Amino acid sequence: MGILSTTGGEMASDEFIIGVSRARVDDHAREKGWQAWGRGSWQKLDGTIVHYLHFPEQAVAVDRGDKVHAVGIRLEMEIALKQRGGIIIWHE
Repeated sequence: MGILSTTGGEMASDEFIIGVSRARVDDHAREKGWQAWGRGSWQKLDGTIVHYLHFPEQAVAVDRGDKVHAVGIRLEMEIALKQRGGIIIWHE
């Protein structure tokens, strides 16, 4: 799913991030040099927006083939993401 920039041009596709704790997700984003973007999201250096998912019900936002960064994951969320076809990218 692409998003439009403020100038109307297409930007990189959205990605997602999950973690057992919001603090760990924030630490990971800072380690990667991502900038806070809105409420609960970050912008990667290439312009990609990464949205934080916390509850399994939020997995409906993930489309088949979407990247989901995982810095810790609960089983319910992992199952929900796999059912949606998300590509889980594991991080330490």
